[in-house]
This record gives sequence, structure tokens and C-alpha cells, in this order.
Amino acid sequence: MLSEENLKIKVFDLTGRLILNQFGDKSQTLSTLKSFSISSSNSVYIIEIEDSDNNIHRSKIFLKRE
Repeated sequence: MLSEENLKIKVFDLTGRLILNQFGDKSQTLSTLKSFSISSSNSVYIIEIEDSDNNIHRSKIFLKRE
């Protein structure tokens, strides 16, 4: 999935509210996710990644900073 193709990423909070929505290549996507993880509150988020073949991958991410 994670070649140099364009990806759509969406991040939702636990209430289902969309808090991040971006379309870009792999490096843009990774940069956006890194920035998100630095600037977001400690919580659980749902991330959804859609590749160019319209395959959707969902995962939970846990952010906790000491």
C-alpha cells in the first residue's frame, strides 16, 4: 500500500468527529501524521488511509506524552 502513490488520510476523535483530512503522497502523509502527533492532545484517535486502489485501512492510534 505505502508506495509513492497518493493517499487520502482522515483522522477522527473518539466521538467520530473528523479532525484531519488530507490527500497527498507518502512523504506528505507521513509529515502530516508526525505534525498531528506532536500537536494533538493525549487521546485515542481513529486513522483511515485510502490508497489509489480505493482500499481503506483503519487503525486506532494512542497518543500519550509523558
